[in-house]
Amino acid sequence: MAAVTTAAATAATVTRFHPPKTTLFPTYIKRQKTTAYPEHPPRGSSAVAAQQVRTLAWSPLGTQIATGLASKSIRVWDPEKPRVHIHEFVWRGERAEKVLFHPRGEPEIVSVGEDGMIRFWDVRAKGTSGEIKAGGLCFTLAWSPDGKELVVGKKNDDIVRVDCESRTIISTIRLKDQTNQTCFNWAGDSLLTTTTDGFFKILDYPSLDELARFPAHNSSCNCVAYHPAGAYVATGASDGLISLYRTDGWLPAKTFDAQAGPVKTVSFSCDGTYIAGGSDEGTGFEIGNVETGESVYKVEAKGPTPVVMWSPRDYAIAYAPSDWGIRVVGAPTPS
Repeated sequence: MAAVTTAAATAATVTRFHPPKTTLFPTYIKRQKTTAYPEHPPRGSSAVAAQQVRTLAWSPLGTQIATGLASKSIRVWDPEKPRVHIHEFVWRGERAEKVLFHPRGEPEIVSVGEDGMIRFWDVRAKGTSGEIKAGGLCFTLAWSPDGKELVVGKKNDDIVRVDCESRTIISTIRLKDQTNQTCFNWAGDSLLTTTTDGFFKILDYPSLDELARFPAHNSSCNCVAYHPAGAYVATGASDGLISLYRTDGWLPAKTFDAQAGPVKTVSFSCDGTYIAGGSDEGTGFEIGNVETGESVYKVEAKGPTPVVMWSPRDYAIAYAPSDWGIRVVGAPTPS
């Protein structure tokens, strides 16, 4: 009998999510428990610094979370089991700046970091499955929707295309502007990028020719996210704003100004109804309604929360405080 794939096996255990009405959302999210991973804080300032999370990612089905730590390691968590991480990948080199799960549900994670290495990690085998030396400081990462290619951004303005199957570099193209973050549209034929001059750009893929650019902000545009249904593009910037553009005409739709400082991450809820952004200033973060443009709830925290990411399967929200570890609001309970 053929073995069942990890993605299929996991899919069978995922419960269908029924979101509350928008009028009931503030009450719903207020009632959700916030879970810490790990449950207990580390002891000593050096241990706290080592557990600072630089980046996090959900698996496509929302059944695992990967975190890239300042301690040059990646931890993989089961949201239902906060006390013990599933596995920890450790390497010699520099810390990871970005981690992503395989978009098609394969048990694989990719990381990039300051040492110029692109590392592939096999979650099932709990070890490395390959690496590529891109050189320089790699700090942005996007995975094509079909899982076949990676796009890695470097501090010297290079964009590196990677073939995932052969583990080889396809091409390296230098752009005119430094790219702060990238993401694909769902068709995989366009790449969205943000720049230090406040623009977000649409590039043809795979040629990387510029198709359009939009003046989204008056300061550095730091992050970008694509709406689950493809209706919007969201950008966050150093001006503390989150801007929304409609993709049916590429006109500005809404602006959220509830952030306390520069927006470092931006994320849509699984159904695209809500949006949240992470900042390295202030305390906690605001959740906004995409259609109304209004803030509907604030998740309280003791300090800044620069990394915020919604689950792709429900209204659970993972965030990384500026001190240590991660928290999940509305984490699933053991089934």
